[in-house]
Amino acid sequence: MSTDGRPLDENAVLVKYKELTAECSNLVNKITELEQDRNEHKLVEETLKPLDPNRRAFRLVGGVLVERTVGEVLPSVASNRSNVSLSVCVHRIWLLMGAILFWRVCAFTDLVLCISFIRHFDILTVGV
Repeated sequence: MSTDGRPLDENAVLVKYKELTAECSNLVNKITELEQDRNEHKLVEETLKPLDPNRRAFRLVGGVLVERTVGEVLPSVASNRSNVSLSVCVHRIWLLMGAILFWRVCAFTDLVLCISFIRHFDILTVGV
């Protein structure tokens, strides 16, 4: 039985497996996007460092191009780069990969054994 009282069958295992792989794929895309953002911030930071702090610089803020000085822009770019954190996404993807492995095993092994394991450890609701 699943946590909502319905009996588990092969289709339920397959559906759960597909949900987990889709979520994992979405996380991989998000990690790639965050890495690109971090690399862009690093490139801008490296470009601005050798420049005179009083030189004009333009920054895109909420879709509006704002004029500032290099001295004003550089700290905010460095701060934004340090705020782009991948650790939460990476931790979540490792949890998902473990769950995907479990569901893959369930799909190709004894379903009765997997269902008893699911019931015992309440895997349908554990952190994924």
